[in-house]
Amino acid sequence: MARSSHWISMVFPRSPCRRLGGAGQVVCVTGASGYIASWLVKFLLERGYTVKATVRDTNDPEKVDLLLSLDGAKERLHLIKANLLEEGSFDSVVEGCHVVFHAASPFFNDAKDSQHLACHSLYGGDKYYGAKATINVWNPKVQQPNEFSMSQMWILAGSFGKDLNSIEPGWQVLLNFFLYCHLPSANVSRQLYGDNNTRLFTYWTSDAYKAIGCYNLLCSGFIQINSDIALGASISLLSKYSSSQYHISIQVWK
Repeated sequence: MARSSHWISMVFPRSPCRRLGGAGQVVCVTGASGYIASWLVKFLLERGYTVKATVRDTNDPEKVDLLLSLDGAKERLHLIKANLLEEGSFDSVVEGCHVVFHAASPFFNDAKDSQHLACHSLYGGDKYYGAKATINVWNPKVQQPNEFSMSQMWILAGSFGKDLNSIEPGWQVLLNFFLYCHLPSANVSRQLYGDNNTRLFTYWTSDAYKAIGCYNLLCSGFIQINSDIALGASISLLSKYSSSQYHISIQVWK
């Protein structure tokens, strides 16, 4: 099976503790035709933001039709052709943006004798009790204190901005990032790690990120039952390009 790694980097060019002001502000989403990025575009448009969204081909209906059909897209969505592999193609895109959500990632499929690129199984019934994911572990260098990178499994119920219930386990790299500015009631430390290590995390929210949510054992949302590794702990075995590959398997079970 051919596998690829993917991470999302969210870049806040101004004060990371400054909340977005909503309608009228310009934000950028790269790789907007991707699954998570398209949800993010929808989320931002519903809240009145003007969105500059990049795709590889603005004339490809398969890539842009869904985005153009979103509420508010006609008035506030600007699709821009950009390729992550072309140096400088994003420079003009991010200019003037209050926030950049960088979700673009190149995908290479050069595996030989591969059996499947992706597998999808569908089982009958309407009750599901868990999910499992295997995630390649990297240590992308985060240079600014207002940046982070992560790779995660995202389990959602409800709708964004209303009654979203989310569980998000995976790994993340943060550098002095004040994560909880948007969660004023969360009883957590505002500075998580202060280093560039790759760390295990699980995030949850039950009210669409409004007032409830936490990343690790600093809040009451988690109870430690296994002493082998703790949420927030560093992951020491890391994949390297054209070298050894390491992964973690994460299971969420009800």
